[in-house]
Amino acid sequence: MPQTLDDDSDAGENFEAEIDAVSTEASDGEDSSGNELETFRTILSVPQPEAPMHEALETVQQAYNSLRVEFKALKKDYLVLSASVPAHSRNCALKKTSALDTKITAEGKKYTLFYHFWVIPGVFPTTPQPDNDPRSPTCWASPEAKLNGTMVELYQCVPKDLHKSMEKYSLFNSLFRAAVSAERSNIVHTIKSCASLIFSTLKLDPTLFSSQTDARKQDNHDLLCLLKKNGEGEYIRLAPILFARPDAMVADEFLKNPVLVKIIRVEIYGKKILSGKTKGQKARGQRCNTQCVTEGLIAGAAVMACFVLSHDPEFTATGAEMKINYQADYDFYLERLFKHTPWARSIMDYFSKEVFDITSKNLPTTSNDVPSIIQARTWEDDLLDALDSPASIPASSAVVDVISHASISVNNAQSASATAQVQMGISQLTLGSGPVVEPSASATRSVAPEPEAVGRVTRHGGSKAVVSKPRGRGRGKR
Repeated sequence: MPQTLDDDSDAGENFEAEIDAVSTEASDGEDSSGNELETFRTILSVPQPEAPMHEALETVQQAYNSLRVEFKALKKDYLVLSASVPAHSRNCALKKTSALDTKITAEGKKYTLFYHFWVIPGVFPTTPQPDNDPRSPTCWASPEAKLNGTMVELYQCVPKDLHKSMEKYSLFNSLFRAAVSAERSNIVHTIKSCASLIFSTLKLDPTLFSSQTDARKQDNHDLLCLLKKNGEGEYIRLAPILFARPDAMVADEFLKNPVLVKIIRVEIYGKKILSGKTKGQKARGQRCNTQCVTEGLIAGAAVMACFVLSHDPEFTATGAEMKINYQADYDFYLERLFKHTPWARSIMDYFSKEVFDITSKNLPTTSNDVPSIIQARTWEDDLLDALDSPASIPASSAVVDVISHASISVNNAQSASATAQVQMGISQLTLGSGPVVEPSASATRSVAPEPEAVGRVTRHGGSKAVVSKPRGRGRGKR
């Protein structure tokens, strides 16, 4: 193998010199590929009638660099595989995986599905954080606070018998991260394979989902209208596809698109659920005996819906083509759901009903109305305020008519309702005029005012019946 492939710093600087070096090395070793290399150099040295020399050289060099990347990836995989084979093994058998490593991998897969698609750097080895609450708004105030909040969550979701391993075992970090990365890829692959059925209610051309990188995705207006406001400009994390009605984005309908329900149902029950079947091989959610939704499940469904509609080739932290920061968007949705505002609790109730047919009574609402102050704001600001408001979202929620190009304004409580404004063809944003009232402690934590037995996922993947009851301000464990 040419030694120039291992030199990252000199890649592409002197291409013809590298070709000469390859040719010389091949001729000295009497390699059978010498004739092919000589032919290759001849093609480069004689420009074609319709192709200038520099263009041909540029094309070949791009192909060469692409092969270099593939070679480096294969070499890395080879070294990893070699490291897993005992030094004195005659039959090159892989090392036997220990029970501890198997258990760490299994917990990493559960963490991916229910809690987070990515593991932030520096979280391992963990240290106990008894004074931190992962649901507290302060956990999103800084990178350090976010790191501490993630550690607390890991101590909650990983079984106690693995806590010492999280703190002391040197391979825990690599094993857990590898499991998260592999499971994330497997989940996305499953969703992509049935995307045409998942998005069937949106009347999109099903052939658009035959390939993730289909060039038609870049110009299909119906598809772009699900990712961008009016289908124009830049992608927005408050993407229309995430609202129950993409053409009229209402605050209390954010993250309530039936597409997200389908994605979670596929994760829990498998692709067979899309055709109405319930029997068959157990899917990943069924193997964990899942009986409730988590904030991570909902955030994951949101970012996957946007990814499948995009033309990004791979589901990475930041998309290669559209530059969508999927990891940042995941955290954005997760943070809103963790605040447990009336909107966030309504989202959890919605998915519990749609995925598991679990119902709960509506939370009590406040009725004191105070006119709001009119000020110049963007529609994103007002919609986020409606989501994060501690007060319940009234019937006249934040509405954005994404079809009209008219200006957006903020009206007080005396204005006409949002529905009437849309019927008049006016694109407006109407915020509820209710005061920002801090809910009572019981309303903050209680999903239902009466105790009710609800199946929950235990730390070991099983389920048990727990009784929900009013609590104080302190955030309980998930």
